[in-house]
Amino acid sequence: MYMYRKCYRFSRRGVSPVVATILLVAIFTVLVAVALSVAQDVLSGGYTQSDSSEAASVCGALGGAVSRVGFSYGEAESVSYTFKTSSLVFIPGALGYTIEFSDDKSISVSTGVLIVGTPATHFSYGGSYFEAVYPPGGGYPVAPSTDSTVWSIQDEGSMGGAEYVFTALFPVPQLVNTTITVGGDQVWRLYIIRLVGGGSSVESFTKSGYISVEGLGEEVYTYSGVSTISVEVSSLTQAYPTGFFRISAANAEFGGGGVIVQVVVANVSVSGSVI
Repeated sequence: MYMYRKCYRFSRRGVSPVVATILLVAIFTVLVAVALSVAQDVLSGGYTQSDSSEAASVCGALGGAVSRVGFSYGEAESVSYTFKTSSLVFIPGALGYTIEFSDDKSISVSTGVLIVGTPATHFSYGGSYFEAVYPPGGGYPVAPSTDSTVWSIQDEGSMGGAEYVFTALFPVPQLVNTTITVGGDQVWRLYIIRLVGGGSSVESFTKSGYISVEGLGEEVYTYSGVSTISVEVSSLTQAYPTGFFRISAANAEFGGGGVIVQVVVANVSVSGSVI
């Protein structure tokens, strides 16, 4: 009896070399793209850490430089810097101080500020991050200060929907007891540094170079019979509100029949040059 069997033939050729090559190239391309993306994230996070550390170092050094040249006419110092992704700008007349005296007199001083903005897309210190870069360990600035005429702070915030690590350098009025007496009245001095640039517009600096500061001289205003001083702080730029600078305004009380207060305003120029 004849039985019919259905036979199947299987190809031993497998996938053609052309198709295999295309598949391998596609897989390799995907792997390279993923690796590049991961590497870019790692590099960007590293750049943020490196640049924010550089910004703290630079602004710390500049804080000391401004303090030294501020009240020494003609003295100048320079600090070098190099950034990968950060932006360095000087904003003239960005911060305002109004000092009011107990006899209803007042004086207003505006100063420029230096700000380094470092993109924090792939790295974050955390929303509560804050560090006083200059003076070291100074905490939040208070006006009038008893510690320094210049402060530099670093914290994290957003601008235009993007996260940044900001490092800012700005003057803060400093109140000092001179221990000098004139006509039986004690003399106090309120030192204020005014940072000035080359014009009235925002100045953007290159990714690497030098920041130079130079003392341009000072002006002295004398007030007698002062029993209290109050300081009002205000931001004069829309880009950075008053709260950005973390300055707490305070009052100073002298008691008795009042004292003599000499307000010493020193001008310091800020300029940049390419390495």
